[in-house]
Amino acid sequence: MAGTEQDATPTPCRTAVDLAECGNIIDHAKWTPRWVNTRPCRLWVGGYAGEPVRSHAGRGLSGGLGQCRLQRRGGAPVEASDHVRYVGLSRQQMSHQGMCVEVVPWGDPGRRSVPVRTFSDWGDPAPGFIEADLVAHCGPSAKGSFVQTLTLTDIATGWTECAPLLVREQNVLTEVLSELRKLLPFPLLGFDTDNDSVFMNETVRDYCNSAGIEFTRCRPYRKNDQAWVEQKNGAVVRRVVGYRRFEGLEATTALARLYATLRLFVNFFQPSFKLAAKSREGSKVRKRYHPPATPYQRLLADPRTPEETKRQVQARFAKLDPVRLLRDVRAAQQRLVEIADAPDVAGAIEPPTLEQFIAGLRIAWREGEAQPTARAKQKVRRLRRRPDPLAAVTEQLKIWFEAEPWRTSRELLERLQAAHPGAYPDGQLRTLQRRVKVWRREAAQAMVFGAVAAADVAEGLAANGSAD
Repeated sequence: MAGTEQDATPTPCRTAVDLAECGNIIDHAKWTPRWVNTRPCRLWVGGYAGEPVRSHAGRGLSGGLGQCRLQRRGGAPVEASDHVRYVGLSRQQMSHQGMCVEVVPWGDPGRRSVPVRTFSDWGDPAPGFIEADLVAHCGPSAKGSFVQTLTLTDIATGWTECAPLLVREQNVLTEVLSELRKLLPFPLLGFDTDNDSVFMNETVRDYCNSAGIEFTRCRPYRKNDQAWVEQKNGAVVRRVVGYRRFEGLEATTALARLYATLRLFVNFFQPSFKLAAKSREGSKVRKRYHPPATPYQRLLADPRTPEETKRQVQARFAKLDPVRLLRDVRAAQQRLVEIADAPDVAGAIEPPTLEQFIAGLRIAWREGEAQPTARAKQKVRRLRRRPDPLAAVTEQLKIWFEAEPWRTSRELLERLQAAHPGAYPDGQLRTLQRRVKVWRREAAQAMVFGAVAAADVAEGLAANGSAD
């Protein structure tokens, strides 16, 4: 093969033939294979149907084609003498000859080196074995770059730590994980994640190996294997942060400030249930739970917690004020809403004083949802986009309507056309109908509520006169 063909840049192929041994590279006589993967047990083959194939040696690989996963439909094995002839054919030609090729993607070898841990494999671990997951703050669209939240949940105590990621990248993840380890009241012993590529890579695996952290993963497409962190994703992150889109450094900083306060409120003052046992009786599943407790209380009650750790968290708990923490959380939520809904508006908001916040709690129920991030974004009212064709005669039309409110919009338009011949065509009837609809609603409100207000005023005057 010519040197220019060998140096050509390969492009990925979509077909894979799995070999038990890496055999000679299958190549076409007229062109370079689109991709050749030299790792063990995988050989990507790409080509055009009908072109001759031949074997090329001297590429650092040895073995033969005798172990190709080629199989006739129905399970009959393929003769060794026919392997080369079948590999040179396209998948369509193999199908016509009653053959099928097992497509085996390469996959990430780092993922295979991480053991799988299911929901039932946890047992009763010591504090320090956590589950981790990412929550995307992309809003209604996943396009572009957006902030993500890394959530860590301890299995034994339910202790939860959250931190924002500016970008979804493995090196950023390990740096944030190092900062969260400083906040945990116990050493990080186990790190269990899903099969996301931001976790399943050599960077995170080597980080855990160097730090002495047991790195495990759940089964693909089995969310129940990570039930603890998935529950915190909804009860903590989504409930407090909401579903708006956050992107950029400003939103990341605001999220970090929110989580700095939220972690204290959730871990020290927010109790939760924890499953104690589960049994099945026929078609019914009975679950028993431990008494509700905060992660702080569970950490103190665990006999495996060192005494020094207990003294540290007790000293921290004595300095905390839950009302003040809740006020700071509400202020941080309001700042996030301002960043998401009006990204061009700059400047931090002034949180209310503690007395103002406590006074506002008495009437918070009147406004509905107390958390700013849970309120829907206010829609901007659509204004007129074209010039108003009735702007010059609106006052005159309103006078005619108030004098004779039973007149229809068609009758008002005909009267207007008679007063201004040729100026207002019939096509403007719909515009006048919308305007008359608003006038009728205002008139109805004045008739109903105006009479009630007048009665209240008269009652008040009568009461004042009797008092005098």
